[in-house]
Amino acid sequence: MADILGRLLPRRRALMVTSPATLLAASVALLAVGAAFFVYLQAPSSLLYDPVSIALVVVLWACGGYIHTISYILAPGLVHPRRCTKASALMALTYQTAHIIGLVAATGIALVMYGDIAGDL
Repeated sequence: MADILGRLLPRRRALMVTSPATLLAASVALLAVGAAFFVYLQAPSSLLYDPVSIALVVVLWACGGYIHTISYILAPGLVHPRRCTKASALMALTYQTAHIIGLVAATGIALVMYGDIAGDL
């Protein structure tokens, strides 16, 4: 649901980003939140609090949907009109590739940190 909410946010004019630099800054900030999430998960269990974990996941999903949508809105205006189709296909391909790489990386991180990917199942 947070991803869907993030994708709907650009419909509000006040939340619409028109600058690629601002979009890049938002992406870097989201990357920092993702890193903070993993750091938080390594804290001693006495410091872990479920609502914080849930809030971080919601922020990651909502901001991810927002950034993804803004990227697709801004992209056509940043390339020559004859290259829009190719740019769109390249964006779709890199988006899917990033998900695959993310899943492989998450699996590798889980194996390194915990020794398996199943946990206590």
